[in-house]
Amino acid sequence: MLRMLNNLLFILLTTAFWTFWLVRQASAHRRRETLWRTLLEQAPIPLVLARKGKVVACNPAFSGLLGHTDPHALLDYPLLSRIPAEEQATLLHQLKGVDPRHPQTLRLEIRFQNAQNEATIMIAHVRRCLIGRSAYELVCCYPKKE
Repeated sequence: MLRMLNNLLFILLTTAFWTFWLVRQASAHRRRETLWRTLLEQAPIPLVLARKGKVVACNPAFSGLLGHTDPHALLDYPLLSRIPAEEQATLLHQLKGVDPRHPQTLRLEIRFQNAQNEATIMIAHVRRCLIGRSAYELVCCYPKKE
C-alpha cells in the first residue's frame, strides 16, 4: 500500500513538473515571437518573418508591396506565390543550404510580381534564424534600382 502511494506521488509530481515546464517553454516562445513581431511592425523598410514559406508577421511596408493595406491580412500567405515557378526551385535550393544554427544573410535577386501583377526585380536579403526551436526566415526586400 505504501509503495503504491509512493508511486502515485512520484507520477503526480512528475506530471506537474512536465506540465509546468511545457507551459513555461510555450510562454517564452510567445514572448520571443511577440518581440519579433513588434520590431517588424515598426520598421520603415519592407520586412517579413516567415516560417515554412508562409508569412508569420510583416510590416505595412511589405503589405504595401503586395497591394494590401492591413499587414494582418497576409498571415499564412504563401510567399512563393509571387515568384515565378522557374525561379522557385533555385531559390529553395539556396535557402536549404543555410543552416539556421549558424546564421548568414543571403542576398538574392528575384523576379517578383507586385500588386499590379507586373514582374519587377527585387533585392531580397534573407536570414534564417532560430526562434526557440523553430527555423524562421527574416526577409528584407526592396526594388532593384536600374
